[in-house]
Amino acid sequence: MTICSYDSSHDPKEKRKEMRERHTRYIIAFNDNDIPIGFLLFQFLWLDDAEDEDVEIEVIYCLEIQMTDEVRGKGLGTFLMNILEDLGRYWRMKKSVLTAWKEQLTSIATILGKYSIDGTSPSKYLSGPEATSFNYEILSKVL
Repeated sequence: MTICSYDSSHDPKEKRKEMRERHTRYIIAFNDNDIPIGFLLFQFLWLDDAEDEDVEIEVIYCLEIQMTDEVRGKGLGTFLMNILEDLGRYWRMKKSVLTAWKEQLTSIATILGKYSIDGTSPSKYLSGPEATSFNYEILSKVL
């Protein structure tokens, strides 16, 4: 399951560059045989506050979460997101933020729990047809 990731039209070279950026961090899950079964890719960022455009807030941003087929639906995604949120609270981030494809919002509801559509998501800050023309939502949770 990909929660926060780029679609196939994203340039693979750009994606690899993002994955190797100095500020990118990983949480990697291994099975009992030390084989990777999932990961969460994240960064600590400053983003515009939805309440006040002139203010930036500290966030922990989930860029991607992936897991193998064998562990999907067994709680690993929830576990990784909980670790992300704990890290965000430890480093005093204001929010945990991620981008999710609209078609996945129903399937990831159990992972997201208390996440909601952020005020910076296009469906919130744009109006008319432009607001619904994007295939993603930006979700956040106050930490």
